[in-house]
Order: sequence, then structure tokens, then C-alpha cells
Amino acid sequence: MFKDTADFYSQARKIKSAFDGVVSKYRLKDHIMADHICYKVSSSVNFESVKKVFEQDSSWIYESIISERRIAIIRTRQFLDTLVGRINLIELSDQKPDKSQTDGFDHIEIYPTSITYDKMVSSFKAQGLEVK
Repeated sequence: MFKDTADFYSQARKIKSAFDGVVSKYRLKDHIMADHICYKVSSSVNFESVKKVFEQDSSWIYESIISERRIAIIRTRQFLDTLVGRINLIELSDQKPDKSQTDGFDHIEIYPTSITYDKMVSSFKAQGLEVK
């Protein structure tokens, strides 16, 4: 976990570096944009703790129930710069009903810009990338 937004972004930069490595290796820069970074928690207590960190450093927080758990989308005032765009959205996911989650970064969500979604997925699979 992290104690403040500076700590969050310090940890997120490690994930961003791995993400940028994949973007470079597979020559994705002209084909995708980054949308958001996802952080999953192991408990409702941790969900509230992380959300509270961003309450003072966000433009807005939207929370909803999806698949029997809370998901918060947080528009931050800071950015995480990647090779395929600036990220200032965080998807914060509460614990799943089956209790299978641990605390940590899960993914950086992307979307295609110059190809269709189906072509993007097919291209990733053809290059040996796992698509979820």
C-alpha cells in the first residue's frame, strides 16, 4: 500500500516502466492510447484507505457497484506519463466476493487508435501476448 499520492506515483512509475517496455518492444506507440491504471485491494478497509488518500488530490471520484464489489474511478490532478499518453484516471477495485485479490497494481488499460479492437487483440495474440 502507500501513505500518500507521492508514494502512489512512485510505485506506479515501476509499473509504467514495464508498460512502456511492452509498448516499445511490440511497436504499439502509433496504435494505442493509455486510459487508466488499476489498483486492486485485499479488503474494504484498504479500499477506504486508498480512496481517502485521493480525496484531497483528485478532481472527482465516481464509485459504483460492479460484479458485487465497489469500483471507484478517480480523476487525479497528477499525471503518469507513458509512451502512449498521460494517465490521470485510477480504477480502484474493492475485494472480490471470492476474496482472491491482493493489494497492488493490476493493469494499465489501453484502447486502439488506428486499428479496430478485434484487430488489436488478434495482433497481440499473434505476437504471443496474453490478452485478458
